Amino acid sequence: MQRWQAKLKDCLCLNFAIEAKEIKRLLPRGTEVDFRRFRGKKYGFFSLFFFYCSSFSHGSISWPSLRFPAALLQFYIRDFSDNPSIYLGRVYSPRFAGYLGRWVLNLPIRKLSFSYPTQANPGGKFRWIIENTGTGNIQCKIESQSGINDYLGEMFESPHRLNNFLFQRTYYYYAAGSEGVYQLQPETYLEKIYPVTVKNRELGFIASDLERHSFPQARNSCFYLPALKFDLKGPEFVNINRLTG
Repeated sequence: MQRWQAKLKDCLCLNFAIEAKEIKRLLPRGTEVDFRRFRGKKYGFFSLFFFYCSSFSHGSISWPSLRFPAALLQFYIRDFSDNPSIYLGRVYSPRFAGYLGRWVLNLPIRKLSFSYPTQANPGGKFRWIIENTGTGNIQCKIESQSGINDYLGEMFESPHRLNNFLFQRTYYYYAAGSEGVYQLQPETYLEKIYPVTVKNRELGFIASDLERHSFPQARNSCFYLPALKFDLKGPEFVNINRLTG
């Protein structure tokens, strides 16, 4: 199995909690939502993850190393063996990185243009922008004290469990055909998490991928990660039953 290494910086993670039935209708048929019960309702989760990839290379070859901004749309699920997983709905990336991503990892990619902060810091105000098909315009302040705000944290027993929920998962995604999906297994290493206060948010670039629903009832929580490292194994093409049963 192939191995890859990715180093990400200036990562902005917008996390949304909505009723599990609303998540389920956005997933492939038969896919199970990883939900939490909160105040008498079942909540499912999806995230938008914005980052600048400062290095992406094959695990045994340090060159060439790719650098590019990107964003992910991901849904939190349980696979057929009841393991915590992510269904990767879409990867948004620049044109050149998009071609390579499809060729190397068979990722479900939409090619867009990006303008991200070159160096974000806790305590400052920054903007993440995506253009072309729809608009992404996120203006936010990164809080100076590390930690996590309560909008999602109160659904979990501890910040550590929330971190594991968000980051310790296998990826599944479609690239082509309906007989199988790709599986990508990451080992994740992250630094401190900082809460983020969003001043302005336009997310038109994901309108078609979320069936043009804005989910005004969603509970959301936003984090900033200065750095994040992935050691990836795969992708492996597996039977669709691995995802849906």
